[in-house]
This record gives sequence, C-alpha cells and structure tokens, in this order.
Amino acid sequence: MKQGKESGGFAPNWIGQFYALFQWIYKMSSKEVVKLLPVEFMFEAYPGLHDLDLQVAVCKMGEQCGLNMR
Repeated sequence: MKQGKESGGFAPNWIGQFYALFQWIYKMSSKEVVKLLPVEFMFEAYPGLHDLDLQVAVCKMGEQCGLNMR
C-alpha cells in the first residue's frame, strides 16, 4: 500500500460524505465510485462543490458522469 500525504481540514470529511451519498443514490459499490471519481479529483473539485447542498453536488457530478438515478 502506498503512503499518501495527510489531508486536514473539512475536505476529507466532506468527500467521505459525498462518496457515501453518491454510492447510495446511484447504487454503486464504493470501488466503482472511487474508480469513477478518484480521491485526487475530489480534492480538486472540493472548492467548487462543497458550498452546494451535498445532494445537489452528488447529482451534479452524477449528471456530469452520464449517470441516471436508479
């Protein structure tokens, strides 16, 4: 396992909540979600997404990925 650098602040918590809701809404495994939206990408997207309601952010990203709610 590769060691990564530690991330502080609110981003890790928000990204975890985002992944959990994304997984639930789109009925995907966590492995599928992380493959579709890698952690590195989520840290880059965090500044633009975290001010949105979490469900709105999840739905926006799902739409961008071409997913429909199941």
